[in-house]
Amino acid sequence: MALLYKEAKVQNLVYSGKLEELYKIKVNLKKNQRKYNEDLRLFIAELFFLLHYIKPEEKKVNRIVYIGASPGFHLCKLIKMFPDLKFDLYDDQDIHPDLYQISLDNSEQVIFYKERFTIETCERYNTTVENIYLLTDHREPRYMKDPIFKKDEDGNLLREAFQNEKENSYTDDMNLQREICKKLKPLIAYLRFRPPHYYEENSSQNASLEYFKGDVILMIYNDYKSTESRLIVTNFDDDKFLWNYKSYQYRLNYFNDVVRESLLANPFTNDQTPLKNQLGNKFETVMLIYLLKCYFELQGITNIKSDSVISFYTGFVIVETCSSIPGMIQNCDINENAYSSTEDDVFQDEIYVIDELY
Repeated sequence: MALLYKEAKVQNLVYSGKLEELYKIKVNLKKNQRKYNEDLRLFIAELFFLLHYIKPEEKKVNRIVYIGASPGFHLCKLIKMFPDLKFDLYDDQDIHPDLYQISLDNSEQVIFYKERFTIETCERYNTTVENIYLLTDHREPRYMKDPIFKKDEDGNLLREAFQNEKENSYTDDMNLQREICKKLKPLIAYLRFRPPHYYEENSSQNASLEYFKGDVILMIYNDYKSTESRLIVTNFDDDKFLWNYKSYQYRLNYFNDVVRESLLANPFTNDQTPLKNQLGNKFETVMLIYLLKCYFELQGITNIKSDSVISFYTGFVIVETCSSIPGMIQNCDINENAYSSTEDDVFQDEIYVIDELY
């Protein structure tokens, strides 16, 4: 069970009779119990990346160059969870006060540059011998929330103009990411990926976007209408891969409407037993608990107690402030004695898949 869509099993999930119906989900999708949570959606996707793509190094520094760090409350937690990683945070906006305090108290691990990352900024890393990993979440602040327009002819024109500006902003951001990657040449890049929106009435049937080829990470706790994801790229010399964004949008709609509404097995018992503390079996909750379990395994522990993971979830991951937490270990009882368990740890990976989108 992973956020990564990689192999060509998508035919088992999306079939021809469903596609046209899925396109209209944006208008007709019912309001459900899933909640949009900006911090959790970023935390989970970035945790997945840090767990599965960055290998611990003893002789070489792993440095995260993070573009668009503001407000960055979720980064407070990731920084504490991965003390061996170095973080260079870039944003011309203010970051969360807790994150700013961490950068002051822990300058050996975290540096905050209150500036916009540009092509010229790449030169800061020209002579480095460290492993550089690029993460991006940059977006123009004015497009983060749509304004409310009057429901008349003038309002419709203003709304259309705003949406066109926003689409152009997405394109500009992705083009800048591309140029930064070519200049910086990180070991791996984790890029904000938002192809053009497909509109049935006025979009080209070709609907192709030239960009890097890579693995797509789909985001949970995301807006149910969102077609934003993350793209993992390792080859920066070839940016001519053709993404069919009509197909991409159909599949994102399917993920948001069907997959995220599904139930998953308990990752500690591999059956329908609900997670403790009334957490249940909802897709998004189980995904998060499963990734936290993977994090525990990264610490070298194999027989993991569910109580410890759930305690970590409730006492660290979903707390509303990090300022009073001196450290993850003290707060969450992360020690070898916490991992004894009689529960069978037999949960198997189930990978939802997006193949190459021609």
